[in-house]
Amino acid sequence: MNRILMMQNDSARGNIHCLKETDGSVHIPGSCLDILNGMCLAHGSTVSGRRSACTARTGQRIKVPVLISEMTEEIYFPLLSPESADCIWILYNELAGFHAQSGGCRLVFFNGMPAFIPYDYRMVKKQCRRCGDYLKMLRQERDADECRMPEVLRQIAREKTYETVIFR
Repeated sequence: MNRILMMQNDSARGNIHCLKETDGSVHIPGSCLDILNGMCLAHGSTVSGRRSACTARTGQRIKVPVLISEMTEEIYFPLLSPESADCIWILYNELAGFHAQSGGCRLVFFNGMPAFIPYDYRMVKKQCRRCGDYLKMLRQERDADECRMPEVLRQIAREKTYETVIFR
């Protein structure tokens, strides 16, 4: 897969500057929110819906991450307001590490690709923590639902009797 590891709107060119897993640095048409919305739509949701869900569950109202898919747990986080022309989006799941560097932060992705961003590493750290906490919350809710499922099925069986339907 050639996922987008990091992206930022490039207003001078009217497109997006992306760092992709195998292609490296490329420019593609559209905006970051357009790209994220397309990814969400491929999994049955929208950026707006994903952000609303995250806000409802975590209370986070600014720099809200976007969960692309519950199944893959792919999640992008912004470093500024998503509406900002300078906002950088980073794929949390592929970020192997980061550290402070003069004038910003050095990122390293799991494929070994480095990147430099002109933002304090504490911003990245805070957003990574938020993403990790959100994914942990979702996993705990999913696991709790799976544990309750047999009891739910037993309850349904006690309450209702069903006739066997034969399809021919």
